[in-house]
Amino acid sequence: MPSRRMGILDCFRAGLFAGAVLAVSPAFAGPAEDAASIQSFLDARNPVDAEKRARAALEAAPAAESADGANLLRLLGDALYDQKKYADAEPVYRRALALREKTLGVDHADTAVSVTDLALTLKELKRYDEAEPLYRRAIAMREKVFGAGHWDVARSWFRLARMVDAKGDFAAAAKAMENAISIGEKAKGETDPTIVSWISERAFQLHDAGDLAAAETAYRLVIARAPADEKTVLIARRGLGNLLRQTGKPEEAEAELRAALAGLEATLGTEDPEVAATLDSLAGALLKAGKAGDAVAARERALGVREKLAGGGGALAEVLKAHGRFMMSAAEPAKAAAAFARVADLVVAESGRDSLAVADAFEDLSLARRGAGEINSAENLLREAIAIRERHDALANADGVAALIRLAGFASDRDDVIAAVAGYKRAIALGEAALGPDDPLVAFALNFLGTIYFGQNRLDESELLLKRALAVMEKSGIKGSTAAAVRSSLSLLLAASQRYDEAIANLTAAAAAFAAEYGDDSLDVARVKANIGQLRERKGEYVVAEKELRDAMAVLGKSAAGREALSGATLSLAMALKGQGRFDEAATILDGLLVERAAQWGEGDRQTVQVLSSLALVRAAQGNDAAAAALLEAHVAATERAANANARAAGAQLTGVIEDRAISAGAVYDHLARTYARLAEKNPAERDAFAQKAFLVSQRVIESQAAGALQQMASRQASGSGELARLLRRREDLVDAWRDADRRRTQMRTLDAGKRDAAAEKAQEAQLAETDASLRALDADVKARFPDYQSLQRPAPLDFSAVQAALGDDEVLLFYADLNRMNDEDFATYLWAVPKSGSPRWVKLDKATGQISGAVRHMRGLLGVGGDTRGAQKLGAGQQADRTGEVLTAGEEIYKVVLAPVADLIAGKNLVIVPSKKLANLPFQLLVSKAAPAGTTDRYRDARWIARDHAITVLPSVSALAALKNLPPAAGDRAPYLAFANPLLAGRFGDDRRAFARSGCAPAKHAETMVAAAELPEVSTLFRGAAADVAAVRALAPLPETTDEVCAVADALGVGVDALRLGADANEAEIKAMSENGALEKARILHFATHGLVSGELQGLAEPAIVMTPPDAPSSANDGLLTASEVTTLRLDADWVILSACNTASGEGGGEALSGLARAFFYAGARALMVSHWPVNSEAAVSLVTKAAGEIARDPAVDRAEALRRAMVAEIDKGGRHADPANWAPFILVGAAR
Repeated sequence: MPSRRMGILDCFRAGLFAGAVLAVSPAFAGPAEDAASIQSFLDARNPVDAEKRARAALEAAPAAESADGANLLRLLGDALYDQKKYADAEPVYRRALALREKTLGVDHADTAVSVTDLALTLKELKRYDEAEPLYRRAIAMREKVFGAGHWDVARSWFRLARMVDAKGDFAAAAKAMENAISIGEKAKGETDPTIVSWISERAFQLHDAGDLAAAETAYRLVIARAPADEKTVLIARRGLGNLLRQTGKPEEAEAELRAALAGLEATLGTEDPEVAATLDSLAGALLKAGKAGDAVAARERALGVREKLAGGGGALAEVLKAHGRFMMSAAEPAKAAAAFARVADLVVAESGRDSLAVADAFEDLSLARRGAGEINSAENLLREAIAIRERHDALANADGVAALIRLAGFASDRDDVIAAVAGYKRAIALGEAALGPDDPLVAFALNFLGTIYFGQNRLDESELLLKRALAVMEKSGIKGSTAAAVRSSLSLLLAASQRYDEAIANLTAAAAAFAAEYGDDSLDVARVKANIGQLRERKGEYVVAEKELRDAMAVLGKSAAGREALSGATLSLAMALKGQGRFDEAATILDGLLVERAAQWGEGDRQTVQVLSSLALVRAAQGNDAAAAALLEAHVAATERAANANARAAGAQLTGVIEDRAISAGAVYDHLARTYARLAEKNPAERDAFAQKAFLVSQRVIESQAAGALQQMASRQASGSGELARLLRRREDLVDAWRDADRRRTQMRTLDAGKRDAAAEKAQEAQLAETDASLRALDADVKARFPDYQSLQRPAPLDFSAVQAALGDDEVLLFYADLNRMNDEDFATYLWAVPKSGSPRWVKLDKATGQISGAVRHMRGLLGVGGDTRGAQKLGAGQQADRTGEVLTAGEEIYKVVLAPVADLIAGKNLVIVPSKKLANLPFQLLVSKAAPAGTTDRYRDARWIARDHAITVLPSVSALAALKNLPPAAGDRAPYLAFANPLLAGRFGDDRRAFARSGCAPAKHAETMVAAAELPEVSTLFRGAAADVAAVRALAPLPETTDEVCAVADALGVGVDALRLGADANEAEIKAMSENGALEKARILHFATHGLVSGELQGLAEPAIVMTPPDAPSSANDGLLTASEVTTLRLDADWVILSACNTASGEGGGEALSGLARAFFYAGARALMVSHWPVNSEAAVSLVTKAAGEIARDPAVDRAEALRRAMVAEIDKGGRHADPANWAPFILVGAAR
């Protein structure tokens, strides 16, 4: 509510102007009857006839260049002024002034009147800078003529104050008005009505200038000096009421405003505009006091008055628009919608349905109907408004950008992430182009996009966007709830990384800043405190969280504007109570909140769904697992609907690391599976049914990027169409390029405005647009030509019967899932064992997930191949004491936990293992089912390793089992083998020529070494710019013995040396050329016997890579490192890709089960991979790979898993160092076993 009183700034002008005429107007020197007649028309408010008479008099005046002529000109100017013909009046007044200066002199009182006339006219024309010198000249003239203390001087200061006020310089206006009052009080007395009215005006000027203390003093002075029922006093009381509301004293404000209202109604009647203005002010105070119902009633009374005064048309539309906006602030969207609908009807009737005024009206109506729950109507109205703006080329402005942001918000609300992201990006691009990168609207869009990225687990990009949004808002001076919302989003992002203290400190600083500006009890402070309470609840500080949340809720509950924040705080309060064991209280709160959100948003909306999982946790804590399961099932169903919708949509917009909404909501799946486990314990008769349900749900828990890459490969192959396979491969390449480009665009867009490169951004946008157009065209082609392809996307989890149908007769599926904490239960790992026939078994492993992963780390540490043994590091053989007994004990202990519970089911079977994330670093062949017999001389050789009894295939997901089963037969005309080995590397000092000395398959004598076991060169980085530093690559340890490895495999498979790319031929350019000409795609077995480097093990290595022979000079196509991203561009159709290098199985962290190299080769088209968990001993690598390949060559019925098993057993049987599992156990088979 503005401080200004309705009409108060205009009501004085006519009287003061007439007073000025009477005070200084001279006796008519010309025809008295002409001047008197003109003045009588003006006095009668008939300026039209006054103008006619004045023009006629001037034409007939015999002394036009006299003082009489100047007076007639002045009267003509008055007639034009009163008709608001200010532009016409200006030249007339200028002529009158010039004539008076000529005939009467520059200091004459009448000349001062003409100066004032011209100044008033320029003010009305808003030419303030021209007007002000004239006002000051008039003051100086009157001071000279009348003296500084004269009443006319006071009035001149008053007129100057009015002009400066109109200019918007309220502080200067108040100063000028102070001069007028000081002089006037001496001339007329302190209680003179005019003086009191001037004090009132000064109070409003001080109020507008932000000097609230001085304004309050002035308002109260007016009230003290004049009778209580005078209009000036009553209007001052209204101003005081507005000030008290603004300074957080709504109760005092209400009292003042009710007194003002009563007085004005008694004085002016109930339908005066001043009464309507006071009702508006009262409504604002009542709303601030939390009396929303009374506020709405007062505003509706005001509307009744204003409607009668406005009549119809545009004036009525403006009245209704203001009313609708108040109703929105009062959280009465239905009433607001009714007002805005009338506005829309009026505007359409006046200008048709295709005007920008209609777009404005539809946008207001859309906002209100959205708040009223009429979502479809609201979105359709907004779409029509945007279409109107586009037709009028009026989208590239603040209103258009705001409309695009709101439209994206509709998509976000219904969980259509694809449309929401596209919408916010469009708003950002248009906003930056039209408004500049530092415009607050751009910041809003950046914030909303960052929030969505946070939900997609794109945390790095989210942080960039949110920090940029906050920086723009702070630079623009935006504070309050808007900036608080961005700080809250940033704090949640920090909390996602367990940086709770940092997040809380960030919010605490924001709360202090808002309290200093708006007061401790403001909504802004309450919102931030609610977020602090939410973070303390997450941190486990339940008692402190409860207090923070209740304090915030006490403020939020007073205002309808705090409803959304109140809802979030209520949810956190319930969880804080649950954390204190007050389950019944928490359940009561959540039951109510669930009903409230369902009514507001709908049962399937994410706002409602969020409550389901929280209430489920409370029900589980109460022991009501059936109710908990029902709630979680509803949450999972909603998540699946969103996930399936995303899977059906074009991939061009799916840019997140976690695109599948099921994966991003993984904890819900975990909790449902654990709830099924508790129900199974309580209901043994239903255990099988719950085991099936938990099996289906838990498959979503471990979905990974490797699973997705394998599924993409399988989908291409299973389509049965070579053309479709090519289209889909092209599509995957385009999506990958789109994601990378989009990520780069985010990085560019979040730089400070001064650091941005417009040309680079334009090029990036063009690349994205081109890629997007290609994707859309390709999607349309696939949909038209291959309508059944969608059934291959995002496959449903497999049930037990589907798994059994996909298994071979001699196979058992072992599916492990790590399930999240739930209430007091720690992380736990569950195992489902599904045989080809018979009943599946479901068990909870005896040790907690953390204990199991710790045992795996311990065993690998004993072997010298722990989690820190990466890529090109030494194994450390010979540097440790004999730990054979400890290794075997560790293998037995892990076996007892992860395999012994299903020993009877797996006896004599091959194992298809889908490991959980925490078991992904465990080669299961390391486990020991039985210790070596007492007295043995070789305990490693004689222990009962799992490798002796079971061939093992590893899959990244259960659904991969069915995907691989449906692979079509491989082409029969393929080459049996293609290998790359012995890249030309020279070692740390550049003088190791062993690799250069080997050519072809001639035997060579070499000492036993570790692949990549030599010390790494001391290089600061492997990259210089975009390409690798070839000197640094060349300084890696040479691998001449890999020549023996690939030659032995070639001999076992019966192929010649033309299948081998050794030394200088083992280079990137050769691989890429073979991919382009199709030779690479024809290799049945593709073998890389070289270094494998994992991202992070060398500075500057951003992704995994395979080391090839470096060129003399690097290029983007050939720099000596075949990175994972480059592997994805290769065209493969290999049954088996062997990476006999270092650590090519292990993931890079974050719970991913397979390395980036493994994912990349699946993506490129490999059906199966042989990869290693740690650096491989050269002699062992040669033996294992050659033996495995030889077994397949000798007996085509042997599958790859069995071939690898036989190779490992052969090494064990050799005894001695060969039986050390550090040498024979690193390899695993991932993918299709046959």
